[in-house]
Amino acid sequence: MRSERKTPSSVDLNSWKGWLDFTKYLFEPPARFSEELEREFLAKYSSAYAANRRAAVALAIALWTFYYSWDLYHGSNNPEFTPYLGLVLGLRTVGLLFLSIPVVAAKAGPMPTNEGLGLDDREDLQD
Repeated sequence: MRSERKTPSSVDLNSWKGWLDFTKYLFEPPARFSEELEREFLAKYSSAYAANRRAAVALAIALWTFYYSWDLYHGSNNPEFTPYLGLVLGLRTVGLLFLSIPVVAAKAGPMPTNEGLGLDDREDLQD
């Protein structure tokens, strides 16, 4: 299913051609798997780590809320910081809204597959 590539151990680095092959190995993306195998992998991968992503988002929201209250408490008691308190709390609120986007997206359903987003779809582009 995949095309054969030279591995770094099979490249002769004593010649320019060997260095060129090694450079190609480093910087060219590997061959794509079949569409069915890619879809199966994405489905397994997204379901296997869903709990980890939810926990990370919950932790980020909890930390962001803690810093929001920290800024509110210390900003209201500090006369030098009080003029900037509205700006800081506004930015904290915007950050909290952006952190809540993954929660809303997770409730909406599974992510779509990447059909039509690969390099192979650039055949019909015109200058």
